[in-house]
Amino acid sequence: MINAAKNLPTLLLVFSTILALTACGGGGDSETRPAPELSKDLCFDNSIYAANASYKLSFKEGATSPIVSGFVRTTSASFNGVSDLVQFVETTNNTITTVVTRYLKPSAPQITSGKPLPTTGLVFLYGTEAAQGATSFTTTTYTPAYEDRRAELAVGETRMFVGQGTRTQLFPPKSDPYTRREQVKFVGVELITMPAGTFTSCRYEIDDATTEWWHRGLVIRREVQNGEPRILQSGELNGAPLKSQ
Repeated sequence: MINAAKNLPTLLLVFSTILALTACGGGGDSETRPAPELSKDLCFDNSIYAANASYKLSFKEGATSPIVSGFVRTTSASFNGVSDLVQFVETTNNTITTVVTRYLKPSAPQITSGKPLPTTGLVFLYGTEAAQGATSFTTTTYTPAYEDRRAELAVGETRMFVGQGTRTQLFPPKSDPYTRREQVKFVGVELITMPAGTFTSCRYEIDDATTEWWHRGLVIRREVQNGEPRILQSGELNGAPLKSQ
């Protein structure tokens, strides 16, 4: 009896180990695999700039429900002497309607390290035409193009993106030098859950004041200091529901 009592803890340990292996399907071939690493591949998708591409995103922002829609008007536009540009029109319907036409060229990131990068994601912006309501119309020209290279950033990396050019205002008419400067930090790849679903997204902090989550080249959530968050309720891409990933 004394020997049995001394061996009881060992017997219990062996028995519990057998139960655990049985629950896992045996001890020979099974193994615990880590969850797959989230990838930036779903954060960018330059196909939104392909011919006839379009999207529609419905948000909730405090007491308002903004709707952001975009479409490619042509892939052979010219702007400020530059040809073969994508003419991309984006409309935001909120308390005021804003229409922004962008002239751009999408590109792929350049590999500068051993880490793989998404095959899309860079946008070279040559200019914009923006109308807000019925009284504001401005044209911005970048020379050279403003290069948005956030797709190249490593986790935790911060980079300043700068574009210089001219901004022309129609009412009242005036034209001034213009500099666009954005400090962008790549926080990481996250799974974010909203009423529209759960999405793999890249989280960026801009000028320490704005946080954006990107999925397939679209901003699906935005938080601004001292403002209400803009949260995706539903979305369509090329006529099909924007699927959670």
